[in-house]
Amino acid sequence: MPPKKEQEEPVVYNQKSSQAVSIAILGGAFDPPHLGHLAMATHALQARFCSEVWFMPSPDRWDKTMNLKEKDRNLLLKALLSDAPVELQKRLHTSDFEQKLGEFRGSLHLLRKLQEAHPKQNFGFLMGHDTLLKTHEWTDLATHQKTGKDFLNEIPCLIFERPPPTPHVAPNTGNSSTLQQEAGWNPLTRRAPSLGLVMPQTNSVDLDTLSSTLVREMVRRIWNETPSPSPQQWKALRAYVGSSVCSLIATKGYYHKKRLAK
Repeated sequence: MPPKKEQEEPVVYNQKSSQAVSIAILGGAFDPPHLGHLAMATHALQARFCSEVWFMPSPDRWDKTMNLKEKDRNLLLKALLSDAPVELQKRLHTSDFEQKLGEFRGSLHLLRKLQEAHPKQNFGFLMGHDTLLKTHEWTDLATHQKTGKDFLNEIPCLIFERPPPTPHVAPNTGNSSTLQQEAGWNPLTRRAPSLGLVMPQTNSVDLDTLSSTLVREMVRRIWNETPSPSPQQWKALRAYVGSSVCSLIATKGYYHKKRLAK
């Protein structure tokens, strides 16, 4: 009988602080939210990286085009959390804190403002491995300064793997050893935990590769069906976004070309 495979420990970036992370932030456009987002938050709680997870949808952004208004993305996000395991729902929250800040200035500005507003809390951050490799591009447009290095030095982060593996060298460093010296960990050689282990009840869907772009394309194909979408198509969508988000998309007509044209 082969030996039992040990579950891989979460990869945590920046453990300089002895204070445990009380609240982890999961930010993004959430356009729309999907079960991959919920899986990341669930894993963070189960791995005891934090006590709570706050989902923080961004305001309109200079780096991407939003397909839905803030109020609609917030509504979908609340619907997603209603499908979370009951025992975890009290530890999962949505927050419009970043939207109330107005101008989008990036994650470092957000986390610093959060720490100012809640000085008794210790905030952490959840991100995919693909996002980690792009932190060299992070810029605060108000100051025109790069913020990725300072973010990784200040904020504890839980990193989730996003395939396919990235064989190339991070473009901001020239070589992986420089990145390791700057940030304390080399993301090119160490694997983060797989999201597929987080929510086994959705094992028919590859949560690792799930993205909002994929979901939007799926919804648009459903709306393009004539004379009307089939029950099987909505069932397939539920496997990616959960029952509540799927129902809201169907009843509100989100991502329908007629709605987007308004």
